[in-house]
Amino acid sequence: MLGIKENNNPIDIKYLTKALRDAIHKHPEREEYYKITFKDIYIVEEFQKRMCEEYKELADRLTKLQTALGKDGFREKVGDYQYKLMKEQAQGMEMYFKALTARMKDMDIDVNALIPMNFGKAIEALKAGSAIRRSGWNGKGLFVVKQVPSHITGDIIPKMQSLPQSAKDILMSRENPHIDYTNQMLIINPDGRADSWVPSSSDIFAEDWEVIDE
Repeated sequence: MLGIKENNNPIDIKYLTKALRDAIHKHPEREEYYKITFKDIYIVEEFQKRMCEEYKELADRLTKLQTALGKDGFREKVGDYQYKLMKEQAQGMEMYFKALTARMKDMDIDVNALIPMNFGKAIEALKAGSAIRRSGWNGKGLFVVKQVPSHITGDIIPKMQSLPQSAKDILMSRENPHIDYTNQMLIINPDGRADSWVPSSSDIFAEDWEVIDE
């Protein structure tokens, strides 16, 4: 259980916040009184501020690290061992970032409002394996993902449901039949339908992108 100590008395943040909200909900006419009574509530606010600063700083560092790892020739520049360590570092940071995000959402902090996400940041999120969407989209349940790069060999191609037989015949007639999925993006619809996605000009210049985890 998460708590902060004030005057050596442990204060549970979640309980304190919930108690204040419940009291105000039951007696809205005494809202100011309850705010004064719960004088230690500022601790929660200060704690949330520190979490928000940590969130923004971590997001910036993780984005820069992932950008560096994705640059052509970066692995050769730093060497295989350093590259391996930096990838492990990025994975650890990503896990920490997701846990921090979950904690903040549980505390009703709007993480999407902390860092306006433009298209460049949205692409970096796709590269990191996240699902994204625009808050301005009318369709609920729509989201975009980048397909995981994969190498499909000749023993798999005949079994693929997503290819017509004509494509299978052409591919299997080649000396080394295979398919390499590289930079494909999909938009997933609420009914589960997946379509190839190409951003529009409004998507490219928008700053209402957000990462989703639902």
